[in-house]
Amino acid sequence: MKPVRQKCIRSGLESCAWSRHNVVMKKSDLTCPTCHAGYRRIELTSRPGVKGEYRCLLCSEVLETFDGSTDVAIRLTVQPEQTFVTDSGSS
Repeated sequence: MKPVRQKCIRSGLESCAWSRHNVVMKKSDLTCPTCHAGYRRIELTSRPGVKGEYRCLLCSEVLETFDGSTDVAIRLTVQPEQTFVTDSGSS
């Protein structure tokens, strides 16, 4: 029996296998409403995840609550600059 070759569109270093698996992966960005930290969110709809919540690594604000129906990974990508107030009156 002859193996069936699948046609796919390749761009850059992507392979056919990567293109097939990418269909069930959703990528998006999150921003913390409190400290404006930026996060990359990747959701795998092909497998179940864990129930729970994800909190901002910098200020502990709840960013998302998971029901466990999909596997979600979140990583910090942009850490906002901290602004420090200096007391110029003290010597």
